[in-house]
Amino acid sequence: MPFLTQFHALDFFEHIVADAGYGSEYNYTTILDRFKKQPVIPYTTYQMEQKRKFKNDPTRSQNWKYNANDDYYIDHQGVRFSFYRYSKSTDKYGFKRDFKIYRADKHQLSVKLDELAKTPGGRQRYMKVNPT
Repeated sequence: MPFLTQFHALDFFEHIVADAGYGSEYNYTTILDRFKKQPVIPYTTYQMEQKRKFKNDPTRSQNWKYNANDDYYIDHQGVRFSFYRYSKSTDKYGFKRDFKIYRADKHQLSVKLDELAKTPGGRQRYMKVNPT
């Protein structure tokens, strides 16, 4: 962002291009909102997500089944995670992010799934999703 702030010829460009090291939500929103330009920046895990190993890893929440109508996920073991609440997080630079928190349902389809829905400490498992 300091470079873009000092750059005086941004009017000539429609897109801001950078490598994945600059692919953050803060940079995307700043380029869109402040500079009114389209960012062409891969996010930091983009290359990793393109690999077969990542795409075939059932433990990755990005690979879980998602039901958009009822807003829930089902993990690779069959545990259902329903939308629980919204959450906000502020990083050390003061940038605020919004998350959706999904918590494993207390009552699953079987006793085995009820157990898989809990952490080793006995709490319900949860996951965070950044919809942005």
